[in-house]
Amino acid sequence: MKRFLEIFLICLLFVFVFCLGFLFSSSYKKIVVKEKKCPVIKEKNRKKEKTIDINEWIKIPTYEKSNETTHPKVLYFDEPVNGYKYWLVSTPYPYNTAFYENPSIVVSNDGIHFKEPEGIKNPISGYPSKYWDESYYSDPYMLYDKDHFELFYRKTLSKLNNEYKKSGYNYIYMKTSNDGINWSKEKLVLGYSPSEAYMSLSVIKENDLYKIWYVNYDNKVKYVTSKDLINYSKPIDINVANFDKKIWHGEVQFINNKYICVFMIKYKLYYTESNDGINFNTPKLINTELNELNGISHNIYKSSFIINDDSIELYIPYRVYDENKKRHIWKMRYVKMSKDKFYNSL
Repeated sequence: MKRFLEIFLICLLFVFVFCLGFLFSSSYKKIVVKEKKCPVIKEKNRKKEKTIDINEWIKIPTYEKSNETTHPKVLYFDEPVNGYKYWLVSTPYPYNTAFYENPSIVVSNDGIHFKEPEGIKNPISGYPSKYWDESYYSDPYMLYDKDHFELFYRKTLSKLNNEYKKSGYNYIYMKTSNDGINWSKEKLVLGYSPSEAYMSLSVIKENDLYKIWYVNYDNKVKYVTSKDLINYSKPIDINVANFDKKIWHGEVQFINNKYICVFMIKYKLYYTESNDGINFNTPKLINTELNELNGISHNIYKSSFIINDDSIELYIPYRVYDENKKRHIWKMRYVKMSKDKFYNSL
């Protein structure tokens, strides 16, 4: 009997504890900590910065210290290449001395203040001869293809095989560089041809096909293509609608699926476009007149341009008479304006 009573009490205690636990758990309110959602800050669409008009002289340093240069070709990169957004090649031309007309490179990050990049040895082309013998370099054009620069420039001779023909023997050479500072040896890419002057070369590389434009002494603009810079298509004349003036120099770029050409006659600057790079529409005059040069002898020369999403930049060389030096000097004009303003001014 005593054993039975002990078992009964143990069972009763168990039931009591169980019921007490049940009552406690049912009265307990479970606390749930809800994760707070952090507010998502959506970046507002940034307003495009208003393009500030700039129209001023800029200094382009040259290897022979004259700071007089002409025939620019400028490249612009959204992300700096080897530390710089602007890479400009041009040819010094003090006193219009062709012996110094050798392609040289300077760089900038604002398009206005240029300097030689550290380690570069200008002129990139070297000199055409040890002493002046009527041979000279000129008319550089530079492009950037994937991961390297390609520089093209013209060499002109007046003597060949003891035959003299002033500026009559013309060639195009090329150099390449991975960093814009250290350049390969020059390579001949267009050899002498009696009918070709190869002035003011422009080169566009599309899917490993080189598209090349140049001007001859008869003021006709020629167009050729090549995959290897050894074998070329037959030169053809480009057409400029409703224009019968003599084209002297120019620059062609491929932008937004259009071929854009800024070219000059003696001495005015024009803008034109093409869908195929061969047939260009009616050109429109670019105003290059400067009030400060009224009454002063001057002219412009081959110019370079950059077209961005909302602005256009122009690099225009002027040959201006300097009263203090009693001679003409070369100066570089930098012009920046909104695209709307530029196109409305044409």
